[in-house]
Amino acid sequence: GYKTQTTTRAFKDQVLNVDVTVANFGPATLMQLPVQLQVDGQTLESQFLDIPSGASRVVHMQLRPSSTGLTKLSASIRTDRLPVDDQRFAVIEVREVYRVLCVENAFSDNRILKAALQPPISTSSALEVTSTSQIELSTLELENYDALVLNDLPGISESEFQRLRDFVD
Repeated sequence: GYKTQTTTRAFKDQVLNVDVTVANFGPATLMQLPVQLQVDGQTLESQFLDIPSGASRVVHMQLRPSSTGLTKLSASIRTDRLPVDDQRFAVIEVREVYRVLCVENAFSDNRILKAALQPPISTSSALEVTSTSQIELSTLELENYDALVLNDLPGISESEFQRLRDFVD
């Protein structure tokens, strides 16, 4: 048996780490057990593990999505007596950029927040950060953003709360 751990979102042409935990519940050591990572049905990487009886091992794999959209991942081991737990699946959303809206109090200084979200100029960024004041929030289409950061707001009205709730849902 095993499990996979990855994020559900990724950036095009940037490395995505995938961790696969494989456990041996049998009475004997598994030698050279192949673990495969597949992307949209194509095997991308294989590694071989030795796993003692009753132990588990983590396999670290990487991929670099080359296209945007929904991508199907699967990790598998060779079939054993219980084939139902020999494969795990995940779907990730690959995008060129994630749009983040920072909503700030008109009097707050959010330079530190912006600096934390934006990498150095020499690095390509998959985040597009836009700042706005709380007053301007009602004029923006929240559907144009993937994430919202509320920074140092003194409070929000019921209508703002409902818009934010609709955005999250």
